[in-house]
Amino acid sequence: MMYVRVVVPIAVNREFTYLVPEGMSLKKGSVVRVPFRKGRIIGVVIGRAEPFEKSRYVLEHLFDLPEDVFKTAEFVIENYLAYPGEVFQFILPPFRKRAKFQIFSGSKESPFILTHEQRRAVDEILKVGKGVFLIHGITGSGKTEVYFHVMEEVLKQGKSVLYLVPEIGMVPQTLERVRRRFGRGEEYHSKLTPGERMKVWFGTLDGDIDIVVGARMAVFLPMQNLGLIVVDEEHDTSYRQSAMRPYYSARDIAVFRGKLLDIPVILGSATPSVESYYKAQRGDYQLLELKERIGEAKLPDVEIVNLRKRQLISEELIKEIEGVKGRVIIFLNRRGYSPFVICRKCGYIEKCPDCDIPLTYHKEKGIFLCHHCNYTKKAYNTCPVCGEKLEFSSIGTERVEEKLREIFGEGIPRMDRDALRKRLMHREIYSGLKNGSIRILVGTQMVTKGLDLPDVGLVVVLRADSILNFPDFRAGERTFQLLSQVAGRAGRQESGRVIIQTYFPEHYVIKAAKEHDFKMFYEKEIEFRKKSKYPPFTYLGRVVVEGEDLRRVQDVASHIAEELKRYSVRLLGPSICPVKKRAGRYRYHILLKGDNRKNIIEALSPLIGKRFQNIKLIVEIDPLDLL
Repeated sequence: MMYVRVVVPIAVNREFTYLVPEGMSLKKGSVVRVPFRKGRIIGVVIGRAEPFEKSRYVLEHLFDLPEDVFKTAEFVIENYLAYPGEVFQFILPPFRKRAKFQIFSGSKESPFILTHEQRRAVDEILKVGKGVFLIHGITGSGKTEVYFHVMEEVLKQGKSVLYLVPEIGMVPQTLERVRRRFGRGEEYHSKLTPGERMKVWFGTLDGDIDIVVGARMAVFLPMQNLGLIVVDEEHDTSYRQSAMRPYYSARDIAVFRGKLLDIPVILGSATPSVESYYKAQRGDYQLLELKERIGEAKLPDVEIVNLRKRQLISEELIKEIEGVKGRVIIFLNRRGYSPFVICRKCGYIEKCPDCDIPLTYHKEKGIFLCHHCNYTKKAYNTCPVCGEKLEFSSIGTERVEEKLREIFGEGIPRMDRDALRKRLMHREIYSGLKNGSIRILVGTQMVTKGLDLPDVGLVVVLRADSILNFPDFRAGERTFQLLSQVAGRAGRQESGRVIIQTYFPEHYVIKAAKEHDFKMFYEKEIEFRKKSKYPPFTYLGRVVVEGEDLRRVQDVASHIAEELKRYSVRLLGPSICPVKKRAGRYRYHILLKGDNRKNIIEALSPLIGKRFQNIKLIVEIDPLDLL
């Protein structure tokens, strides 16, 4: 009789023993249906078990996960300290009755002729045939065409391709280009219906689908005979899942999976992450550079406007927009109508009662909203303390949209998280931009990601400092990336201009963005990281302690810090988080620095599954931010 260890999709760090019926063949990675409590549940076999008297029988063997997918799941469990059950729950599709899947099939277009730089990059990737290639190509230099030529050769060999993009909003445009070029391709991301996700998941498992364009969760798809992984805009923080468990980086998992299968992984960006570029400089990745835009296109001229001397939306700016031929992109990384509501008479500020931060006024919905915990209350105009009229201070994308519509009329859409709540709204905006019905687009960082439009004549960054002053060591890097990416939308065929408005025109990040000079930025940034002992010169871990009782939070944080002193890590804290309260819970954190990842994992492993009364514990490896 054979016993197996099975993990089931629950958020606890344990496994369960089941008995295998005679005639059923199971192995590591077998997906099974088992009795659990009073019902039935899907689980994954993770190995053999010792006999256990009260074991119940496995009910059904459904299918087997490919070996590389199972090992990738093990990598996430070990390197991100995730519960096995939650990892496999995330990897597996929503189970529905399997139906006939209609695979897209269309005509193919001929490939473009490559430039000398592009040809050299393609030849190098195909010649080496494995490892990680970092393509550092300026915006408009034709990185996508490099991807396509490598994909073409891989597909000719009967292998499959996984093409990752950081945002769901980028999928329609990328998928359209893939289908136009190869006559096939499917999408995979969390906005699909459960039935659609299941069809694509099993389509890849069965080998019926050999090209998938997807967001970060697609990195776990069971692609048959996988021959290439492309990670476009590799620098983008959206590749990191940090809002929900399991925490992971899709980029790093793509690199791991590529190494496991001995296949090439292409990381592409005009603004590579500091960590990736450092690895390329060190020789861990192979660096390929594209320094020229395609055809006659030139990088746009950039003008820096000092906001100490001009209003955010000034008459000069309106004249610039009026005089532009082609499309205009207005970028502001603040959602809502007004991020700050204040009474000028008594000083009252509308704050979230649970997070102790200012509420954002959303005029469209008539609400005050907390962007941290989603606390909502009906908006009003008069101060609840003194009765004076409230002032809607500062400005968000909703207010910019309203202001521009007053001047230029209707037909100015907004591209931010609020405007794209509807499932297919991002497709409609992309179609409008493509067919010319949209001339002016207002948006947050969503507009910086992959919009490849030939006639953007002007890009305006209304306020470049919204991230620069964050209390986070990556603030400078993120600001440079955002500015460079949004500026890169301009002048892809004809000449374009960029206006960057800032209160800090002398900052090195702003200067580097103006000159389109990644290396100037990198040299300054890597010097700061080395001096401060931040990645890539150290490894990070973070423990966040949250609770409604401040004293209890402080005591637990202090206790954990004392326990962590026994390990080979350096500690910062415990200290109160920059966002000190969220959803009614006070927040303290402890930052760990280690010479290697193993030391961080060793120190934090004992905290996984540990419980403290009335306390929520968040344990992260490679935290995305320190807020």
